[in-house]
Amino acid sequence: PFVLNLKHAREILKRDLNEMEICGMEASFERTQNNSTSKENVKELSGTMRLGGAEHFYMEPHSVIAVPGEKDELVVYHSTQEVANTQKRIAVTCGLPMHKVLVKNKRAGGGFGGKERMHEALVASLAAHKFKRPTRLIFSRAEDFELTGQRHESIVDYKVWINAVTG
Repeated sequence: PFVLNLKHAREILKRDLNEMEICGMEASFERTQNNSTSKENVKELSGTMRLGGAEHFYMEPHSVIAVPGEKDELVVYHSTQEVANTQKRIAVTCGLPMHKVLVKNKRAGGGFGGKERMHEALVASLAAHKFKRPTRLIFSRAEDFELTGQRHESIVDYKVWINAVTG
């Protein structure tokens, strides 16, 4: 399901999370609880916390070079914090097995989570694969801010139990 706003997200999370599909991939979540503390030593804290959205300001804008190789291979040079995930998404987008896609990244420091986006790599890779020509895509700073680099706001409901003796 697509999440439209925070209220919609809360409705979705009431469903069984193990049956959710996220961005075309299966996802599973496990919640565990340790009940080894006796009940009289336990204090409960609960509440709701709202985290506002934020813009990531990383050192360089997103950039990618995709180079087609022999036998439908694709080598992608991408400034990302998620090399393996980018490889998988490119393979799915181009209809290639993962072993035909090689994502190279020298280093991606100072991204603060903003270099987790990969749509520019998908666009360049698809163009390189379709037209069998190297493709380069580098966003200007203005384009980069319009298209990427933000953390969405979130609401977190929490309930924790604390051992009052040991803290």
